[in-house]
Amino acid sequence: MSLKGCSIEIRGCNNKIVFEEGVRLADVKINIVGNGHLLRMKKQSSINEGGRIRIEDESNQLEIGEHTHIMSAFFALSDVNTKILVGNNCLFSAKVIFRTSDSHSVLNEAGERINKGKNIDISDHVWIGYGVNILKGVNIGENSIVGTQSVVTKSIPPNSIACGNPAKVVKTNITWTEERINEQ
Repeated sequence: MSLKGCSIEIRGCNNKIVFEEGVRLADVKINIVGNGHLLRMKKQSSINEGGRIRIEDESNQLEIGEHTHIMSAFFALSDVNTKILVGNNCLFSAKVIFRTSDSHSVLNEAGERINKGKNIDISDHVWIGYGVNILKGVNIGENSIVGTQSVVTKSIPPNSIACGNPAKVVKTNITWTEERINEQ
C-alpha cells in the first residue's frame, strides 16, 4: 500500500477503511463524517493525481474493484445508505465526479422530500473519459465507454459507448483495450 500526500479525516463511529494489497493513492483527500460507513479499495487499485472522497450521513459504502485505475475523481456519498460500487479492471480519466445524492433536499407541496439518494454501480471493465459526471441511480454495464465531458443521468447497457449531456448511447456491440493497436 502506498499513500503519498494524502489526508484522511474520520468523524463518527463504526466507520471502516480497508485498503487491500497493492493499493496506491496520491494526493487524495478522504473525509468520512457520520456513522457506519465503509470505504474499500481492492487489490492493485489506484487513485493518482489527486481526488476527493466525501462520505457523510449514515451507512454509506464506496468500493473500488481490483486493478481499477483512476486519474482523479470526486466521490460524494451524501445521503443515508447509498453505495458506489466500481468493478474490476476499470480505467477512469481525470476530473470524474460521482454523486449518490443532490446533497440538499427538494420538497413537494406537502413538505416531503422527493429527491432521495440512489446507488451508482459501475460494472467490470468500464472506461470513463475526462470530466464525466455520473449521477445517482446510474448503472454502467461491463465493457462500456463513457465519452469525455458527458453527464450520465440514466443507465448505460453493457458493450456500449455513451456520450453527451445528457449522455446517450451512440454505439453498441463494442469492447475496449488499454493497448493501442496500430493497423498497417
